[in-house]
Amino acid sequence: WESVVGSGERCLPGDDQNCGDGGLARDAKLAYPKGVAISSDNTIYFADGTNIRMVDRDGIVSTLIGNHMHKSHWKPIPCEGTLKIEEMHLRWPTELAINPLDDTLHIIDDHMILRVVPDGRVRVIAGRPLHCASSSSTYDTDLAIHATLVMPQSVSFGPNGDLYVAESDSQRINRIRVIGSDGKISLY
Repeated sequence: WESVVGSGERCLPGDDQNCGDGGLARDAKLAYPKGVAISSDNTIYFADGTNIRMVDRDGIVSTLIGNHMHKSHWKPIPCEGTLKIEEMHLRWPTELAINPLDDTLHIIDDHMILRVVPDGRVRVIAGRPLHCASSSSTYDTDLAIHATLVMPQSVSFGPNGDLYVAESDSQRINRIRVIGSDGKISLY
């Protein structure tokens, strides 16, 4: 076996400058790696602590979302619309998926699914930010952006671009729902 990402050393919080960004991925220090997705151009994305990091085709690691530089520009994620990637602050991203139709990165963070759009912005595509009003009769409750996600555990795309979401509170709710290209969510 050969290590592709990570030297085995831990990247400590507050020491992001010395975690290996700009160097070879196999020499990088990692905080808490989880959730991996690979794009069609062989870019590797992974959640690492509260950051999303990536490894390009040349094997160089960098931080896509997060690190100490971004926190000084942090803004709450908007209830509707997008947020610049450099202003994004994630709570604890766990799983990633790549849409096979447009190669966009999708992230489970907290109780939402986020989409990184090609122009370097982040949009909520399912779930609601905590500071936003909950779903009511004024919203189309079939839309994923107005749905309440119950502890989303995993996401995966089908070949036609449908996004499957596994949710479980490890008690009563254990389900898989699907989000279609029209943005509507339904039980699978």
